[in-house]
Amino acid sequence: NEILFPTQSLFNSEPVLVATEFARQLRVDDRVAGGNLANRTAAMSLTASAQIKAQLNAAGHDWDMVLHAKGPFSRASIFGVGGLQLVASGKNKEWAWKWIEFLTLDAESVRAYIKTNQRIPPLVTLQREFGHLVPDLSPNWLALVHSVGQENSSTLSVVTKNTASITSAINSNINQVWSGQTPARVALTQIHELVTALLRD
Repeated sequence: NEILFPTQSLFNSEPVLVATEFARQLRVDDRVAGGNLANRTAAMSLTASAQIKAQLNAAGHDWDMVLHAKGPFSRASIFGVGGLQLVASGKNKEWAWKWIEFLTLDAESVRAYIKTNQRIPPLVTLQREFGHLVPDLSPNWLALVHSVGQENSSTLSVVTKNTASITSAINSNINQVWSGQTPARVALTQIHELVTALLRD
């Protein structure tokens, strides 16, 4: 129910089931988003990073960028909004904050990050420069930026004391859905029960 310090699991809710079924259909039934592009077992990849271009170029694929598939609630982006966190009990908060500012708000630092990692910058003022900073992009590279900028197109990392255990519980079950081994409703019920127990700890 919340990204920061959640108190309740919503994995057994209808919207989560509908969205999971949509993603499962893309991967398992339609076979367009699962598998591996380099091995030619997938027709498309759902990613918000330009890093994949180097792999596709090396494999000799002709490739392009398009908007992510649109599901029942939003586009199917798996763009993750993570980032640096300032620990409340840290002894050097002022220095830590200056370091975070340098990494995320300093224009030259962010440009270096883009050139190195080929990822869409969170600093909106530099997103238009992405095409100049990353070589060999497809002509419609703005579709990548547009996908990331869509409302509800990103996922956020849950922050709580049991984050690692919750992430493990989610991944171990949801991966069985993506592989077609477990029905979405069954996996989401298991996730809901595990996460509910972890949130009580």
